Amino acid sequence: MPEQKPDLLSLRKPFPPEQVGQLPRGNVKLAYVGHADVTARLLDVDPEWNWVPLTMGEDGLPRFDLDKNGNPVGLWVMLTIHGVTRLGYGS
Repeated sequence: MPEQKPDLLSLRKPFPPEQVGQLPRGNVKLAYVGHADVTARLLDVDPEWNWVPLTMGEDGLPRFDLDKNGNPVGLWVMLTIHGVTRLGYGS
C-alpha cells in the first residue's frame, strides 16, 4: 500500500472534544463537527482544496436534497483534496 503524505493523515485524526457538538434526534444524540472546524482542517491539509455540487438545477443553482416541507437538508458534492476527487455529502 502506498504511503500517504503526513498532512493527509491529519484528516483522519479525531476532532478535539470541544469541536464536537451533539444534536438531539429522538432518543439519541448525534455527534457532529461544524462547518468552520471542518473547513479549517481542510485548509490546513490543502489550502487549494475545492468542492463542486454534483448536480445543478434548471435555475443554475446547486440541487439540494429537500425534506418533506421543501427545506434544503443536504447536498451531494465532488470534493478534491491534493488533486484526488471523491464523492461526498454535506448536511
